[in-house]
Amino acid sequence: MEVSAWMRHAASIALMGEDIGEDLNAFVLGHPDDSDAASHRLSFVPLPSIHPTQRVDSRIRRIMVVEPLGSSGRAVELLGVKWLGAVLSNEHGRKECLIEPADGRVTPLYTDRARVWRSVTPVVLHGFNATRGVVSVGKTERLLLRAFAMAGRSEEQIESLAFQAAPLWTGAEAAKSIRVPKHLDGYPRYHVEVKFREAVEGPVLAGIGRHYGIGVFAASGE
Repeated sequence: MEVSAWMRHAASIALMGEDIGEDLNAFVLGHPDDSDAASHRLSFVPLPSIHPTQRVDSRIRRIMVVEPLGSSGRAVELLGVKWLGAVLSNEHGRKECLIEPADGRVTPLYTDRARVWRSVTPVVLHGFNATRGVVSVGKTERLLLRAFAMAGRSEEQIESLAFQAAPLWTGAEAAKSIRVPKHLDGYPRYHVEVKFREAVEGPVLAGIGRHYGIGVFAASGE
């Protein structure tokens, strides 16, 4: 979530004064005047380093900027030009790294087409899923379906769902171990496997932390 914040700030600086066909404060910084428009914004999604068969460290070396469905693509196009050779700084102004085009070793796992996708960082539910202190499977599934619908993946596209607290990728962390912003800390979060009826193209994101990479999936098969 920290890397996402650095990138969001860098994007707002790079796009200031540019014609992107959107309100900068809402679309880039995520501060819309209308709560109904909260999902129409750029997502800054850190990509942990993972591998289907080898043990890796899951460190953040890449980040994906995702425009919502129906956007013109102008913002991402401009960032692709203006960020070449740029330096990414943290919230204190300390230089962290150069921004360079990503290689093809990890990114395809997040952008390929597949039927089965597994969360690398957990999905944060937008409501509570327990009744009298006991987790309800039915309520959890309904909240997950709603989370995918909010991210543009309809219930009709989904064949099955499974969820658990333990990680689904080697080197990833348990759902409760992932740091989340304070306003999301009280909500349930789980690692999720989703199987679509037909192969879909990534990125696959879900949950109320998806705009900063909490709830990002990688292709797992088929």
